[in-house]
Amino acid sequence: MATITIEYDARNAGLKKGIELLLALGAKVKQEPRMKNGIEKSLEDIKCGRVREIKDTKAYFQKLGVNV
Repeated sequence: MATITIEYDARNAGLKKGIELLLALGAKVKQEPRMKNGIEKSLEDIKCGRVREIKDTKAYFQKLGVNV
């Protein structure tokens, strides 16, 4: 089976109809995973516990064991 990659503007009504026609004829859609933006990456970091909340730099250095 051949693989064809098509990139198109989803707002174009003519191309949408063409894609619908191809799908009706038995074509299959394989979507690429979407890239995460900065907000989504940050929320994932918070969810996974990779972010800590520290009151100020003094508390941060105390936590690290550094005397300032």
